[in-house]
Amino acid sequence: MSEAREVLREYLTVVKSLKKPPERKSNKRFRGHMFASIICKHLPLTC
Repeated sequence: MSEAREVLREYLTVVKSLKKPPERKSNKRFRGHMFASIICKHLPLTC
């Protein structure tokens, strides 16, 4: 499986497992943080 599909599959798994937030709240920040952490995990380290 390509790297992009693997990242997308992992992200969608996390997003689908989230519960609905309380009224007038959002999961956007958390979803953004999760996407960034998944991307960082899959990027090769170039130090």
